[in-house]
Amino acid sequence: MAPATTGDHNRPSSCQSMGEEASRTTPERPPTRQRPGAYFNQRSRPSGSEPSEKENTMSKKLYATFLPLFAVAAFAVLPAVAQAQPHWYSNGKIIKAGTKVAVTTHSVPPGLDFTGAGETFTCTVKDKGTVTNPTGGGAGVDEITEFENTKCVVEPSSCAAGETETLTAGNLPWKTLLLAGPPIRDEIKGIELKVVCSTKGVIDVFTGTLTPAMVNGTTGSLTGCEKGTDTVANFDALGTGSLTDPLGNPGVPSGKDCIWGPAGDEVITVKNP
Repeated sequence: MAPATTGDHNRPSSCQSMGEEASRTTPERPPTRQRPGAYFNQRSRPSGSEPSEKENTMSKKLYATFLPLFAVAAFAVLPAVAQAQPHWYSNGKIIKAGTKVAVTTHSVPPGLDFTGAGETFTCTVKDKGTVTNPTGGGAGVDEITEFENTKCVVEPSSCAAGETETLTAGNLPWKTLLLAGPPIRDEIKGIELKVVCSTKGVIDVFTGTLTPAMVNGTTGSLTGCEKGTDTVANFDALGTGSLTDPLGNPGVPSGKDCIWGPAGDEVITVKNP
């Protein structure tokens, strides 16, 4: 006798259907997230329990270990200007902090130019002052105590016919401060230059701050200045700036000014640090 057929031989049972339906409708449970800072062995700790004394001690030790590293990393990203400041040197050696070294400056021939209010002065400049590295740290400073312009040629002159026109310094001494750069600059503050007619007197005044670039040389003398081998303050460099008069007219310097020290300390240079 042939076996009986029912037509339902491959139909799933009701229990199988319910299981498959549940798997399709029930969302997958997301993995359990550990709270931040938990240790890998926390899974073995009963739920809701606090870290053990041993784990707290380990955490404190790790904190103490990495804190100095964080401090070093923070220091490493500080600007270089905050970590090192330029100083004055004499004959290749840093000038001892607190020691004032007398210096003389002289313009590189034919002289320094100063253009303002439609006039251009070309003068031989001679200065005197001191350079110092401050006690307790910080960038080198300078004090310009004398500023003399001689042999001035003015084109065109604002003075009456027969009068002599000069450019004289006021508000001395002028204080300066070395700036890290690059290039290293000498920030000269409190400058005052007076335009003077021999009969009429002061006809204009230029004031402000200048920041010429410092260029190191290998000599320290008038001869070296004439040969171009002395250290100079370069007023031709971009970023030197300008002065202004009461009407807002700019006064723009140009040229180079040599600097040297006394016998035994002739070669004055600047370096960072």
